[in-house]
Amino acid sequence: MSYDVFTGALRMFDSFQDDKTEVETLFRSHPSLKELEKRFSFSQIAGIGDTFSRACRLLTWLAAHVYHKGDYDSRLTNAIDLLDYSLDKGPESGINCLSLSTALTEMCLSVGIFARRMSMMPLSPYDGDNHVVCEAWLPEEKRWVMLDPSYGGYLVDEAGRALSLLELRKLLGCQGEVGFSDGFHYNGDRNLDFEDVKEYYAKNLFYFKWLEVQTSDSDNVSGSRTLYLSPNGYDPVQSQFACIKYKEKRFGSHPFFDRRKITLRQEKAVFCGEAALTAAPHWSEDTA
Repeated sequence: MSYDVFTGALRMFDSFQDDKTEVETLFRSHPSLKELEKRFSFSQIAGIGDTFSRACRLLTWLAAHVYHKGDYDSRLTNAIDLLDYSLDKGPESGINCLSLSTALTEMCLSVGIFARRMSMMPLSPYDGDNHVVCEAWLPEEKRWVMLDPSYGGYLVDEAGRALSLLELRKLLGCQGEVGFSDGFHYNGDRNLDFEDVKEYYAKNLFYFKWLEVQTSDSDNVSGSRTLYLSPNGYDPVQSQFACIKYKEKRFGSHPFFDRRKITLRQEKAVFCGEAALTAAPHWSEDTA
């Protein structure tokens, strides 16, 4: 029943707001990315070969060495600090999907692979859960592909082709066949209910948000706008405010909720169409 509701919403809300603001995701070099490569030798872990193979080796490595822990408080905001905190330290030092995706994005950037952290968001403001993943650009195929460090894998279509978030949204909206990569797991457990996992993705694919500037510690880059791919007629900012009020009513006040409201009020939101989401990336000359 829930799967039908979630996928039905994806199908019926399949056109997106575009405020015609000129925008592109900016990928910037940063000294911390060089330090990340120096300390962890990610170029050796990524190895040689095509971009997808290299990115997948980084994905596999991260999922094997860092636990997912959903209630981590996201206080660390760059890959070096996150890996110092969590690497090979077990469940008690696990990090959440946002932080795992921050780490994987910076790992990819450190070896020259374009990557961006993408927040997948639900329709209902009374749903306090969302999911965050990484997308990597495949220059050989001129397209983005989704990599999920929480599960150490990715999703594929009927032909076994790895999917981007937008492709996954469209495919699930038609209730098409979706598969999972070999080795897809949760903290080492491969005995997953894949129908539940598929439903979880469908729930969280209603709209996307990501930061305009992708670099080390992207959350703290001054002037970086928040980009949205959001269905026509839907207000994702007001939905997030309503979600915070829902959580406050249910769980009580908390400094984290206050910080989130301040962030949303200060946010420079831009609504993009599919063209901006799927556009080819390039390195910006600016430095973060």
